[in-house]
Amino acid sequence: MIPKIIWQTYESEYDNLPQLAKDLSSTWIDKNPDWEYRYVSGKERREFVKDNFSQEWLEIYDSYKFNAMRSDLWRYLCIFKLGGLYVDLDTTCNIKISEWLDLNKNFIITTESGFNSVTQLIFAADKESPFLKNTLRLIKSEYIKNIKYLDKIDYMKNNTGYEVLTKSILNYLKITNFYNCNDKDSAVINKFYCFYGEDSKIVHNKAITHHHAGITDIFGSEYVSWINEEYR
Repeated sequence: MIPKIIWQTYESEYDNLPQLAKDLSSTWIDKNPDWEYRYVSGKERREFVKDNFSQEWLEIYDSYKFNAMRSDLWRYLCIFKLGGLYVDLDTTCNIKISEWLDLNKNFIITTESGFNSVTQLIFAADKESPFLKNTLRLIKSEYIKNIKYLDKIDYMKNNTGYEVLTKSILNYLKITNFYNCNDKDSAVINKFYCFYGEDSKIVHNKAITHHHAGITDIFGSEYVSWINEEYR
């Protein structure tokens, strides 16, 4: 069963967030009073990895060139360790979580609308999810390969982003795409559920609104989005 904890993160302390970010986080708090809300700063993320995982994982975390990648790794580690619902900070909660998320599942995720890939924008899992364990295994494998990418988006998506997450889930379920994935024996046994195809609109168009802070300036000039981080 998925613990009723909402997780969000950014680099600064909560009090120093842009006001709009606080307002958006409040939609999650206000609409879900029976859920615990936890915000984690960049400093606290690193401390979490250091305190709960091996030195190797801390080295992997520190090796990444972008805060967005460290945020990706932390969310997988955090939900694996403690469980709950992770959701990006630049989202509005439109309806109660209980109206669309089945806590009796052990892992819930959504594809991007119109794509055969999942997103790390929002997902929920029980503690020690085998899906996240497999994701972490692949992330470590990519780190060891140490492939040099010329393009920063390729570097991000293949090491910690949607590509490695999608690959790990398909691999674990032993399927090649998400069509009818919820009916597969491996999904039923592992209490897996994916909002895919038209169902992904339940998340993207109904449950939440994603404001895309990564490619817009909705949080103002002091908010550093992943697209503006320099790739060296």
